[in-house]
Amino acid sequence: MSENIDITVNLNGENQPTAKPRLKGIAILSPVSGAASEMIQLHEHETIIGRDDSVTATIPAPDVSRRHARIYRNGSDFIIEDLGSSNGTFIDDVEIVACVLRNGDTVRIGQHVFYFDRLLVHAENGGCFHE
Repeated sequence: MSENIDITVNLNGENQPTAKPRLKGIAILSPVSGAASEMIQLHEHETIIGRDDSVTATIPAPDVSRRHARIYRNGSDFIIEDLGSSNGTFIDDVEIVACVLRNGDTVRIGQHVFYFDRLLVHAENGGCFHE
């Protein structure tokens, strides 16, 4: 369900046709505080976050449930839902059951805080642009 967008970029200042790079939209969670130190790229279908080794994104901390939260894509939206965790899932300091994520939302899983962002990347090499 990746979105591909054609954008014409003319960096040479001339009025000549330029190549149209293929871009796709992705979403990431960037760590702000807590034990998580790596960015989590959200997958096309779903990303399960928890402390269990079998989940998509592991946060090895006792305040994170084995299967804590799920983020999935519905059209162009990314939706986060708590999976019945012990310590809750929070968006901008409000505990949620399920919520559509928006650019700039803070996501707290246990005591681990992330920043949600949507990016445009080159489909070929992964270079990023903010949406």
